Amino acid sequence: MAIKPRVKTTTKTTAKTEEKTSSELPLAEVRTLVCFRTKQLTKKKAEKIFDDLGISMSGALNMFLAQVVRDKGLPFVPTTQKKGTGSKDKDVLDSAGYVELEEMWEEL
Repeated sequence: MAIKPRVKTTTKTTAKTEEKTSSELPLAEVRTLVCFRTKQLTKKKAEKIFDDLGISMSGALNMFLAQVVRDKGLPFVPTTQKKGTGSKDKDVLDSAGYVELEEMWEEL
């Protein structure tokens, strides 16, 4: 027999607390705990950024998950190249493959 977790909710009309099982609540209202491992330095850097933005780690991760659901995929393009390595970023208007004007003049 499975144990159903109990969730406390408060009704606004009577302000009394009733206990409901999670199966009685709409799925959007049921909260769950997500745990994962990450590097301590990464977490600290992310916390600083989120603090500067005025959001919590939990809020930021909920935003990320909501974006994944909305986009039906990752909200960024995964790549195997590290930033700053590999081919240089090309200007969108530069179809000849030149990164800087000097490169083009050298070839002419």
